Amino acid sequence: MNGPERTAEPKSLVDEVTPGSGGAMTDEVGVITGALTVATIALLDESAEVAVQCAGA
Repeated sequence: MNGPERTAEPKSLVDEVTPGSGGAMTDEVGVITGALTVATIALLDESAEVAVQCAGA
């Protein structure tokens, strides 16, 4: 088998970021500003899911 070893659990990266002056546009509530938590989840089909929310929410 070539490439990295696959596991049953998806891997994720989570960090807090500060958006630029325009904030971040979301489908659910429109623009959000202030500190944000961004999570990137690597899925088993080699795609990724990205979630953004207000930090501390």
